Amino acid sequence: MEAIWKKSMFTEQLNAFSENLNNLRDFVTTVSSFLDEKNQEVIKNNAENFLPLLLLTHKLDPDILGLNDEDISKIEKKIGTGFNFELIGEEEKGGMRITVERHNPNSKKFSEAMKMHKATHDKKLTLYGNSLISLVSSVEWFLAQLIHEYCKKYPNIVASKEKQFSLNELVLFDTVEDARNYLIEKMVESVLRGSVQDWLDFLESKLKLSMGYVNEYKSHLIEVTQRRNLLVHNGGVVNRIYLSNYPKNYHKPPKLGDRIEVSFEYLNKAISTFERCFVLIAAELWKNVGVDNEERGDLLLELSYKHLLSGRYEVAESISKFSANDKSLEESSQLYAKVNFWISKKYGDGFENIRQNIEKEDFSAKSRLFILAKNILLSNFNEALKDIEYLLDHSDELTFDDVKIWPLFKEFREQEIYGGLLEKY
Repeated sequence: MEAIWKKSMFTEQLNAFSENLNNLRDFVTTVSSFLDEKNQEVIKNNAENFLPLLLLTHKLDPDILGLNDEDISKIEKKIGTGFNFELIGEEEKGGMRITVERHNPNSKKFSEAMKMHKATHDKKLTLYGNSLISLVSSVEWFLAQLIHEYCKKYPNIVASKEKQFSLNELVLFDTVEDARNYLIEKMVESVLRGSVQDWLDFLESKLKLSMGYVNEYKSHLIEVTQRRNLLVHNGGVVNRIYLSNYPKNYHKPPKLGDRIEVSFEYLNKAISTFERCFVLIAAELWKNVGVDNEERGDLLLELSYKHLLSGRYEVAESISKFSANDKSLEESSQLYAKVNFWISKKYGDGFENIRQNIEKEDFSAKSRLFILAKNILLSNFNEALKDIEYLLDHSDELTFDDVKIWPLFKEFREQEIYGGLLEKY
């Protein structure tokens, strides 16, 4: 049973979940870049038709383009009269809009150019909205896998003396196992129909997870799923259902009837938040089951390393922090996780808050690799150079490829002494 659990659940399913989200990121970035290129072509081919936008930008903030009076005079002469600019809302929070009088021969060209520009913008919003829907679907799939696999090991979770089957249901079963599997399917279906809060309540009460690492992000998870529901069922227009489920103590809610959209930044943050939370939910479940601790440590290290390479420091931070505090892992796995956690803080956010912890860390009885990591993170580059040369010459714990690739050495690679190391090795 443990071999099946190991193969079918943690390694394969966690990797699949992470890969799905990475593919989603890559897809959005690729298509968004393509649309941006098309939009640049539209602007280039209709440069003169977009001249009123230069004036609009200048009126909103003269420092953006740095236009002088002569520039403005040339643009106004080029576009002619009939373009009016008016302030919308408060000066510091509002914007401006352009109205065009029909007598201006350039008005039609400007309108057509703006329609093409808006079409690209709308396509990007559709891309981001559909990607958010896909994100939540991926999370639902992953949660279903977690519950299914847990029930394989602990089938009594669905046992209930009060459960009665209808005659129509009974004819579907050949064995007791069929009946149990049916109950599991119904339970999974019931959980997924609920809200994020319902998911978390189930994981806490039925699967006995603590999930303290989710508390900080719970409001964000709830709002993302509610926004997804709004996109699917109401075209993104805020209704009373969305507002009634809007998390308390979160950002100021939109107004009834507002249309809310999904930006590139919003989508990426949502992907990272779901990944950091649900990877750790799977990790805690794996830990509680108490099998394959070494494999769990290796897999989480691999996932955190990939996020460090991609610059997603917030996700790497969550995964590394969990592993660093997991006492059921080998000491080496905990130490590597601690180093990765420090790296994520160094290049992410909050390094100064942990600097003293790094300075106090005693690695004197540990591998010199960890002493090297401490020196690098504290910018003691001359000492770090000695550590690097020693490890490259006397140990197989560090290769020069590690020095060239590992995010730990990101700042070191910007130093002059790195050039000498390149020549030597």
